[in-house]
Amino acid sequence: MDVQDYKIIEFSNPIYIKPKKATFKLNGKEVFWEFSECFDCVSVFLYHRKKDSYLFVEQFRAALYYHQKCKNIKDGISIELCSGIIDKDKDIEEIAKEECIEELGVCPKKLEFIDNYFTGFGNGVSSQSLFYAEIDDEDFISAGGGVDDAEAINPVWVKRLEFDTFMKKHKKSPLIEFAHLWFLKNKL
Repeated sequence: MDVQDYKIIEFSNPIYIKPKKATFKLNGKEVFWEFSECFDCVSVFLYHRKKDSYLFVEQFRAALYYHQKCKNIKDGISIELCSGIIDKDKDIEEIAKEECIEELGVCPKKLEFIDNYFTGFGNGVSSQSLFYAEIDDEDFISAGGGVDDAEAINPVWVKRLEFDTFMKKHKKSPLIEFAHLWFLKNKL
């Protein structure tokens, strides 16, 4: 993955987040809170039974890189579930399938809804709908990799029995860990 000339710039007319400032009384005292209005999203935990492996996304995240003090490009790379924002007027299951195709080139035959979660309570709440799908080789229909030049997505296969060792070496969200535990409890 090649990332160059990273810099922070001022911006206006944001597309994906909208900064907000709320004021309210808390225990009789006037307070304020800054946060961002964000899109809700879908995520899919993918498992290939014959390979006994999970399929994840490796992606450069500019905000993660910034948070890591822009030391090394590797500091901005995360391992994630296949995910995407809900920015279309479609059923969330359909959006989840589209994300699997766009990011990884896989079209799961069936998605199982796990649950809906909320993230970012302090600085920008969004709802995340989590799905599970078992895939096989016939489900691959394209190369994946994202829909435009703003995404650099690579597929990452992780053997089920190597999950813990692999994840200790990579940046990830708690949802990927939760999905793995859900899988162990509900699918093995």
